[in-house]
Parts: sequence; structure tokens; C-alpha cells
Amino acid sequence: MDTQSVFLLDGELRIRPYVSKVQLKEIALKCFGLELDENVKPVEMVSYDDRNFRVQGRLKNDDITRKFVLKIFNFGSAPKLSMELAVDLLIRCGEQCSDYLKVSTPIKSLQNGHSTENVEFISSFDIPVLEFASYNNCTKEDLIETGALRVGTSGEVTCRHHVRLLTYLEGRVPDFCKDNLTDSFVRHWGATCARICNAFEGEAKSEGDRGGWIWNLVTCPQYLTEDYLSTCIKDHEQRKVLSSIIREFETETLPLLKKHLKMSYIHNDLNEANLLVSANDSIDGVLDFDDIAWSFPVVDLGICMMYLSLASQEEDIFHNLNLLYKGFTSTRCLNDVEDSALYNICLLRYAEVTVISLYQHEFVDPDNDYLLLHTADNFKRIDYLRSAGPTIFKKRVCSED
Repeated sequence: MDTQSVFLLDGELRIRPYVSKVQLKEIALKCFGLELDENVKPVEMVSYDDRNFRVQGRLKNDDITRKFVLKIFNFGSAPKLSMELAVDLLIRCGEQCSDYLKVSTPIKSLQNGHSTENVEFISSFDIPVLEFASYNNCTKEDLIETGALRVGTSGEVTCRHHVRLLTYLEGRVPDFCKDNLTDSFVRHWGATCARICNAFEGEAKSEGDRGGWIWNLVTCPQYLTEDYLSTCIKDHEQRKVLSSIIREFETETLPLLKKHLKMSYIHNDLNEANLLVSANDSIDGVLDFDDIAWSFPVVDLGICMMYLSLASQEEDIFHNLNLLYKGFTSTRCLNDVEDSALYNICLLRYAEVTVISLYQHEFVDPDNDYLLLHTADNFKRIDYLRSAGPTIFKKRVCSED
């Protein structure tokens, strides 16, 4: 039996939706005019958050049957305008990087024009809450009274979730358990990150920007408080290490970034699962722009470094990080402030991913073991990088030799 947790985080409702095949068909048709192919079973894709389904069907007034990704967002994961902003930047990246990368094409919502919100691609649908859902720090009755949950015409309790439809990008996601982590691929990874940063440069901060957010490294320290850490990090020494990383970034690194650098939008989650590779190890596609953040371009490189160091053998970490750095700087220059910040950015991403993953598994989605996939390895990599220290990190990573 599926389990579902409903809880409030900073006053915002969090609930992961569960849908049947019949409901999925109804959502696709009513929200986007997509008639699903009855002979092709929808496939749920592995995801950290929300629900993603690969589906096949035909859009209204379209003679071609195609593959799509239908995403159903957690309630509270982002406001509608923020989701629309992510789509706008996805389109911008596709236009600016068309010579290098392919990205998905968003499908317009049928609800476009029927709302006071200025959105084209994000739709909404009332999805029933599971009968045996567990309510943490809230009650079903209170949520109904405040309008966070609704009672449907047949008496079932529902939650209004945002949904979005993109064309499915064919391609191969690298599997570091099977594939060799080649020098060529790592360089392409760095260059791809820089190209996306360049594509977003000059884009003004939007009214749809979600502002402070736990998945934005610039603002996450205000959310990753001691109380937050204590709820999910039971080991005192581990909690002490993570707390130190968070506060060091907040008090030392962030003020320098704000003083010397301009902010812009970044992809914010350019891990290997969001890359598509060709036969010659070049990257020809990028996925998942949903975590777009108003930040600093160097932060995007530091995030890539975190995921690359996690995927590398310990003896290859600095070699690989240097190749990633060279790939990035082949397309976009970095100054000394940015070079010096990379160490703490990389460590903060480790802390952020570890804490949120454990929290999500504990309170939001206890059946999603994908959340715990790398938790133990995260602490090992944190220990390794901290034992090297910022001076050695900068010397070995931020070098063009």
C-alpha cells in the first residue's frame, strides 16, 4: 500500500501526489490536450522530488504520436510563477545554446488565459489525498478549513497540484557505475555549465523568482538552522561538521561573492542525471531546469564539482575537478574571488544535499530510498575534502597548467 505524508514546513504544505493510470490520463487530456496511447504504459522516472512520468500520446490537432514527460509537482514545491520562470529560462537556454545542446520543448497549458496568473505552460489539477495519509504537525480538518485541501464533489479530500508537460529528450544519461569517467566527458561537463551560465547572463531578476529558498545555496543557510539539522542528523559529530560548513559559507564566502560579483540565474542542479551524452562522450542535451536559482555563476560550477567528486574514485578527485574547471574556463573566465570560493561552495552543496535528503526521507517520503542513495558517501567525501583544506583544493583544482 502506498504511504503519503502531509506536513507543514515553514507554513507551506508539503505533500507528494499519488495518481493512478486513469488519473494520469485525465490530467494529460484536460490540462494539455494530450491523449495517451492506450497500448503504451506510463513509466515513472526516478526523481528526488515530485512525480515524473514518461508517457506517449498525441496532442490535440497533432497527427504525430510522441513521447513526453508529465511532471506533477509537490504542493508547495514552488509557486506557479516560479515554475513558469523555469520554463522561460529553459526556452532561453535552448535558443542561446542551440549549436551545442538540445533541451525539451514545453507544451502550453489548456488553462492558459483562464487564470489571473500570467502563465502559459503550468497547469493545475485537483488530486485526491490518500485515505490513509499521515498528517504531521497539522490536521486534515485544519488544512481543509484554511483552503490548503479541498473536499471534492464526491466527498474525497483533494489537493491542487501544479503540472507541466515537456517533450521527452531521447539520449543516454551517463551511468558512472558502468561507464568510465573520461577526461573528455568531464571537460564537456564544465564547458556545458559555463555555456548555460552565459546563456542566462543579462536576464533580469524576474517577479516570478522564488527568492529565499532552501535549494538555493545563497539563501539555504537561513533555512539549515541548528534546529533543522537536529531533526534529521542524529550523530553529534556529523551535525557539528555540517553546521561548521554552513556557517563558514554564510559568514566568509557569501559576503565576498556579494561584494565582488554580479548575480544571475543558474541551472543549479547540473548533476550527471541531468546530462545526455553522445557516443563520443560529448554532452548534447541538458534536463531538469526546475531548480533554476538567482545566484552566482561560480556556484553552478561548485555544484558540478560536488557531484563530480562524489562520482570519482578518491585518488582521481582533484584530477577530475581540475578538468571540470578547465572545461568551464575554456568558455567563461573566473577571477581569484571565484576560485577561492569554490571549496566552500562544493562543501556547502554536500551539506545541503545531505541534510535535505535525510529530512525528506524522514518526514516527506519515507518510501523513496533514492533520497538516501549517497548519504554515507557524502560524509566520506566531506571528510576527504576537509582534510585537504582550501589551500590545497585551490592549488590543485584552479590551475590551467
